[in-house]
Amino acid sequence: MRKYYYSLGYIIVFLLSQALCSIPLILHKEQSALGEKDMETTLLAAALIGSSILTILLLAALRAYHLGEAFNPRATNWRMAPMCVIAALLGLAATTIANDFLQLPDNLEDQFLALSQSSIGVVAIGFFGPLVEELLFREGITGRLIRQGSNTWIAILYSSLLFGIVHGNPAQVPFAIIGGIILGTIYVLTGSVLLTAGIHILNNLISVGFYMAFGSRVNEVSLIDIVGGRTNALVCILLFGTACFLILRRLYKENHLPPSLHHRPITQ
Repeated sequence: MRKYYYSLGYIIVFLLSQALCSIPLILHKEQSALGEKDMETTLLAAALIGSSILTILLLAALRAYHLGEAFNPRATNWRMAPMCVIAALLGLAATTIANDFLQLPDNLEDQFLALSQSSIGVVAIGFFGPLVEELLFREGITGRLIRQGSNTWIAILYSSLLFGIVHGNPAQVPFAIIGGIILGTIYVLTGSVLLTAGIHILNNLISVGFYMAFGSRVNEVSLIDIVGGRTNALVCILLFGTACFLILRRLYKENHLPPSLHHRPITQ
């Protein structure tokens, strides 16, 4: 069980980094009676970028991962990349449409909308967020557990549950858990976070583009309506989800784990 406690410690480092880097934003909110939304958005984006960089450095110092090996292109199974990207896009699309059926409250919608209208905000949520999350949840937790002898699927499911819980926002939790399973499987198949980070960045940028396109009307837009109603939406979920599962299942059965994932040093 010790290896699982280490993972929780990494989550604590991640959350403490966010809290520390959010201090200027909190002070600004307390001292500004008018809100000054533009400055607030800039400080929020800066807090996200700062906490991401701090988390990456702290976890590297704690030997949660080896940055050189995590981003080593030679350790990545690029032959699988095209099919993995297709599977990920199909699976994430199915999950996004399914999220519309749940109608869960989105406590961060206003923040996400504000960030999507700011250049530094787009950089924060489009690049730094996915990067630190892939290093933490895929390389630092999933990969580390596998290298310490954990069952592959237990490692993927464990990190995916943590990935969902850490998001906190009810509207994001189910999407994050399913997305974590998809990205965790692709990480295991390809052997590094290079591809999963790229997919995660692409997913976030698509979301940013959606918010930029619809602006304040984004909460009035339903993917169910876009695809032509509830019946069509259910068909899309079934087809996309099944295709994602079958592609990843076939790749996993044919290739299993890349040697690079097993042979990296085990951090203690």
